[in-house]
Amino acid sequence: MLAIQLTRFGDPEDSLKVVENAEPRVPAAGQALNQIEYAPLDHHGLLLARGVYPVHPALPRAIGNGGAGTVLVDAAKLTVVDTSTCPGQAALLIIDPTKGLGTLTELRSAARASAGQPDSLCTRSRKSAMTTQSSIGVLGAGEVGRAIACQAVRHGQGVVIGNRRGPQSLEALVQGLGPMARAATAGDAAKQQLVFLAVRFFAVPELTDLTTWSGKIVVDTTNQFAAANPWRGRFDVGDLTGSEWVARQLPGARVVKALNTLFAPFIAADPRHTEGRQVAFYAGDDADAKQVVAGLLAEFGFAALDLGGLREGGRLMQLDGPLSAKHMLLQDVG
Repeated sequence: MLAIQLTRFGDPEDSLKVVENAEPRVPAAGQALNQIEYAPLDHHGLLLARGVYPVHPALPRAIGNGGAGTVLVDAAKLTVVDTSTCPGQAALLIIDPTKGLGTLTELRSAARASAGQPDSLCTRSRKSAMTTQSSIGVLGAGEVGRAIACQAVRHGQGVVIGNRRGPQSLEALVQGLGPMARAATAGDAAKQQLVFLAVRFFAVPELTDLTTWSGKIVVDTTNQFAAANPWRGRFDVGDLTGSEWVARQLPGARVVKALNTLFAPFIAADPRHTEGRQVAFYAGDDADAKQVVAGLLAEFGFAALDLGGLREGGRLMQLDGPLSAKHMLLQDVG
């Protein structure tokens, strides 16, 4: 029997391997990918690993395939494809190319149909995340924006996602996220009462006239890099913290700083681990807005920790702050 084997992460030769005559072990839904030793092929020569699995950033990546997935392994007898839209996670489609079973998109849909699953790449939780909001807005469709949208959809929360390139550029993304997500213009996404900012920091002033910001809750996930691709430099905002400056660009918005200390794969992955929950720091000057955001983060599974206002908390969380890029777990005791 052909199967896929994943060596334990942390080994010098972290990789996916094709093996023969293996004793496969089917991954359970929600099982971490780095705990899977073998996953078998079915009689069609493909396997869709159910659930959503964290993927180590060091996992080898090769060519993309028309938006249907990223080829992880392309061996003589087997192709393994990450079909997930969510950064840092994977819904694995494993194909025996000798079967000639059509395109990756067709295979993905067929596999999900046969498994009785919706054609959506973000497995949904039974628990609704935020019943008081009809949909959340996400501005920006990069790694962070996609990670936030995936978490929201997974927890039954509607998402309106927009970017500067327009809805057509988001069609593949929302198709993968499923019916809870809608592609929109940036202006439409900004009309929601709770909006995540996942744009480049220096682009925030372009959003000032996008909508009437007064009264909206804005979750600022930005970091004040001066330039992108690659990220470099530090945008000068004088004595202000990054989020204080963001708040000035969006008059009347109730800004809450959150998730900017985490790399996108950590935002996208299930934050609940055996050792504890992924910490998500947040800060803001509006107590009610902070309560809403903290509740949403908790529904996503994060351990939400309040650091105070945008001044003191923002300095701890912002680029070059002591908590920047720190990924911590909180052990719940008692």
